[in-house]
Amino acid sequence: MGGAEHGRGPGGQVQLRRDVLTVPGATHVLFHFGLNDLGLPGMTGEPPATAEDLIAGYTALAAKACSAGLTTIGTTMGPYAGTIYPGVDSLEGRAIRREVNDWIRTSTVFDAVVDVAAAVQDPDAPGSIRPDLDSGDHLHLNDEGTRTMADAVDLTYLGL
Repeated sequence: MGGAEHGRGPGGQVQLRRDVLTVPGATHVLFHFGLNDLGLPGMTGEPPATAEDLIAGYTALAAKACSAGLTTIGTTMGPYAGTIYPGVDSLEGRAIRREVNDWIRTSTVFDAVVDVAAAVQDPDAPGSIRPDLDSGDHLHLNDEGTRTMADAVDLTYLGL
């Protein structure tokens, strides 16, 4: 997970170790992964990661964090229909995103879940980012979208 298999940066296991497990005093970890695994392969004509692969990745990361005593917070993957990047948006990737998001929402793997997709999606086109939250590429959130995503986090999950 995290795009490493496609040469786009370190995978989830590396990021968890580097950015969370080695941080003194860390108590919580928020998992926000998956879109690169769905979209980036399409840029080179490869199929997206499978739902099974993504679920296995989330499960392994959450187990590792839990065994380190961290509270785990999963997030759903946001919408990206119509993105301007060639090959990133596919019907297969959208279906996998929906399947994985449904699993995240109902799974007991995480201590808490933040439904990012619901917070930023266009109610008239649920596979798309709300126009007022879209950076313009239909994949990344603008500043207001980022605030909306952050506001979707229930601060009681963080003990606040």
